[in-house]
Order: sequence, then structure tokens, then C-alpha cells
Amino acid sequence: MNSERNLFSLYNVQALTAMLFILLMAFLLGLVIIYWMYILEPRLKKSAEASVKALAQMQAQMLADEMSNETLPPGQPALDKRLSKIMDRIMSLKDPNTNHPFVVKIALVADYDILKARPGSLDMVMGEAACKNCIFSEIPLFSTKNREHLGSVQFDCSGESFDNLRSEVRFRLFIGSLAIVLLLMSGWWAVAGLIGKMRKFAHQLAESRQYLDNIISSMHDALFVVSTEGAIRSTNQYAHQMLGYNEDEISGVSFGNIIEEESSGPSWPFLRQELQRVGNVSNVESYFRGKDGRKLEVLLSASKLSSNSGGSYDCLFVARDVSGLKETERQLREKQSQLIHAGRLTALGEMSTGIAHELNQPLSIIRLASEFLREYFIHGDLKTIEIEAVKKIIAQVDRASTIINNMRTFARAKEDDLEPTNIGQSVDRALSFFHEQFRIHGIKTIVIKDDELPMAIINSQKFEQVVVNLLSNARYAVDEKAVMAVPGYEKEIIIRLYHDQVKNCLLFEIWDNGTGMSDDVLKRCMDPFYTTKEVGEGTGLGLSIVHSIVKEYDMGIKANSTEMVGTTFIITIPCAEGHHWKTR
Repeated sequence: MNSERNLFSLYNVQALTAMLFILLMAFLLGLVIIYWMYILEPRLKKSAEASVKALAQMQAQMLADEMSNETLPPGQPALDKRLSKIMDRIMSLKDPNTNHPFVVKIALVADYDILKARPGSLDMVMGEAACKNCIFSEIPLFSTKNREHLGSVQFDCSGESFDNLRSEVRFRLFIGSLAIVLLLMSGWWAVAGLIGKMRKFAHQLAESRQYLDNIISSMHDALFVVSTEGAIRSTNQYAHQMLGYNEDEISGVSFGNIIEEESSGPSWPFLRQELQRVGNVSNVESYFRGKDGRKLEVLLSASKLSSNSGGSYDCLFVARDVSGLKETERQLREKQSQLIHAGRLTALGEMSTGIAHELNQPLSIIRLASEFLREYFIHGDLKTIEIEAVKKIIAQVDRASTIINNMRTFARAKEDDLEPTNIGQSVDRALSFFHEQFRIHGIKTIVIKDDELPMAIINSQKFEQVVVNLLSNARYAVDEKAVMAVPGYEKEIIIRLYHDQVKNCLLFEIWDNGTGMSDDVLKRCMDPFYTTKEVGEGTGLGLSIVHSIVKEYDMGIKANSTEMVGTTFIITIPCAEGHHWKTR
């Protein structure tokens, strides 16, 4: 944009310069014309008149001498003839350059009161004043003896000499003016050529700048030019998009305000120190804070630009937004952890098969022996207490077998198919792992289920994993609150499963009266690897896995929690009726 403005300015300068040259030439020509008309030509005319008058004065003196001469010897011609001869000689004077008569008319008028002659005898006129620009001069005649007035003589002198002088001066003035105009035109051509070269250079510079701007604009990295003091001088378009500022808003802002100082990344003082020390910084993980307050993970590189006047310098920062990449890495780590967890479960399933095989044999023998004892006690008419004891043994053996089978089913890998599932049975299988734990830990457990529940479209094994994780978190929360020795506190967990006929879906709720969560923890509780447990007590993957399974099978999850009051998780499960599903 600056190059375009500079190019436009050069066009304006060229047009303005041309106008100035034209005005200057017009002014000089007008000045020359005014000088000629009002100064030089009148002076020439005045000078010519003075010269003519001086010449006429000389010729008139000859006539005055002749008219005052009274001592001429006898035999001389009469005065009128002598005067006529002098006038003829005056009329014969010519311009040596043009050979034209100098005087075109002479008129002599005598004063007969002084002269002793017949009145009118000495009055004479020679020639005719035919020129338009003749110079008229009247000279009084005085006696050389007693300064008496003898008369006057009138001269009509040709103005051709004046015209020739005027033409010559005007020609020289024209040549001088033409030389000045040519000099000005030469100067204009030189200036115009220089401006043309500058315009061509500016055009090339504008194209280069536009090409460079296109390259910078098309970059998917944010560029910042920062002064030594930390003020942002310029940015590219991607920087505006990434941070949410426009060009006017971000210009002059301190680069330290953009960097998230509270993060683990380097601060602006550290970056400035490194640039002063080594001149560049490469691929440093840092954090930016956008206009809306959001936190961006960036990969930051910087280099020190050439020094400006005064010893200061600018720094070029290149920032690549890696928030998406980091999020992908976190998701990959989550998937890897889930795969590891699945591998452990698979190994546990294989171990459970062997353990179940090993345990089922002695359990079968115990159960068979218990059956024999029960029959023996019944036929031996023994007391009821022995028979009840044998029944308890048989019930516990059946319970142990059920737990082993549930653990093997839960841990064994299964085809990830969507099928109509009895959610109640899945909840019961998951609860079977916690009955004894809850009893030992003194946790009161209440299970509320509708008598008749529709089938759900879900993978039963994955749903059991959701229930197990939620029950595990609930047990941890109530145990933690019990450690705080809250007066009158009793651990309690309520599990509820019911059918919402209005929305035609199943709702599974787990409520506990444990430590609860603050608003900040509640917002992040399902983020991968986020945990409030001590090191070694949790991985931060339990609720993340729950959230992933919920999203995978089009379920919904909602969490409500109040710190030191309790937490409720509500999972919405699609019913089989009217649900479109496919094998994954």
C-alpha cells in the first residue's frame, strides 16, 4: 500500500513539476513582454529622441550662425540662398547603415523683428513628413553674438534608425528569451527523465513489495516485527486472524502483553536477552494470549534484524500455532493410554480364564461336597442351623463363580458391535465388582431401577466400563471426604436407572455425597490426563475414557457438582426402538 501511495505521489510530482515549468515559462515570457513594452522600448525611444535632438541642435546651430553673420564681404549670395544651401546639406544627411535620409522635413521660421529682412523672405520648408514614426524636434535659433532670438527651425527626422535599433534589441531579447525557454525545457526534460526513472523504479519496487506482501499474506505463520523496547511495529494478516486483533489495534502493543507470562514458556525479557546474546531463538514452545483471552500454544522463532540509527534494532518473530497439533497429540496419547488399558484388560481376561479354570475346579468340589452335606443333614434330621450353614457355603461358592465369570467377561475383548442390550444386567455386572469394597469401606449403596426397561442400542462391555469408572470415582470422593473428618458424615452412593418416556431414552445416574468439584475442576474434569488426585493415585483418564465412549455411541453426559456437597453424573442412553444403528 505504501509503494502504491509513493507511485501515486510520483505521478502527482511529475504533473505538478510540469505545471510549475509551464507557469514559470509563461511568467518569464510575460515578464519579458512587460519589460519590453513598459521599460526597454520607452527607454530606446527616449534615447533615440535625445540623439535626434542633439543632431538637430548641431544643424540648427549652423543656421543660427549663418543668420547672425553680418560681416560677410560683398558679392556673397543673399541670406535666403545661403540658408537654403545649408538646409539642402542637412536634408542630404543619410543613415550610414541603411542609406536612408536622416531628416525628411525642415521648416524654418524667422523672427523679422530682429532680422533686417522682408517678412516671409526667410521662411522656408524643405521635404515632406511622410513617415508615421517620424521624430519631431523644434529648435529655437539664437544669435551667437548677443543671444537674440532669430527664429526657430522644425525637424522631422526619420524614425527608421530607431525602428532598426528597436528591431535589433527586440531580436536579441527574443533570442535571450528563447535561450531561457530552451534552458528551462532542458531542465524540465532532465527532471521529467529523472522522475520517469524514479516512477519506473517505484513501480518495480511496488511490484516487488506486492509480491513480497502476497508471500507474507499467504503464510500460515504469524509474523511480528518488534522493537528493542518490545513495541509491535508490524504484523501479517495471519497474526491478526490468530490473535483476533486488527492492524490498528495491535500496532504499538507491547509484545510482552501477547505472550502468556504465567505459562511455562519463555517470557519477553528472556527472549530479548537471548536475542541480545546470540541473535536468534529457534523453535521455542510458548503461549500467546488472544484478544478474547483464549490461550494459544505456539512454536516461536526469532532473529535480530539489522541495527537502525542510534544503535537500536528490531526483532522478527515467527509464531506457528500448534494448538491443533498439541490437541491431536493429546488425543493420540489418550488413545494410546486407552490401548494400553485395553491391552491390560485383554491380559487380565486371559489371566482370568486361567484363574477361572483353576478356581472353578476347587469351587466345584466345594459346592459338590456342600450339596452332599446338605443332603446328609436333611436326611439325618439334624438341626436347621447346620443346613443353613451349608446353604450359605453354597451361596458364597455361587457368588464367587459369578464374580469370576463377570471379571472374565468384563476384561475379555469383544467385537465392537452395536446391539440391543439389557442395561440393567450391565449395571449389575459392574456393581458386582464393588459390593465387597463398598461394604468394607462403609459406603451405603442404594440402587433404584425401574421394573421394566427397554433395550438400549449400545456395546454392553463398553457401558460396563463407563459404570465401573464412575463408581470408582464416586468411591474415591466419599473416602476423601471421610478423611477430612466431617462431623456426622456418612458415605452414600445412589445408583438410579429409569426410562424417560417423554424423550424415549434411558437415564443412568450416579450420585455421591463426596468432596464434589469446584466450577473450574468441573469444566476440565473430562480433559485427558487432568486429575486432582495425588501422584500415583490417578492417571486422569477415567472420565476422559467415559466421555470418549459416550460420544462414540451417541449418548449424552451431564455433570452437576457442588464443592463439599456432592456430584451427580447423568448419562442419556438411546433406546432400541426407533433408533438407527449399524455395526462398527
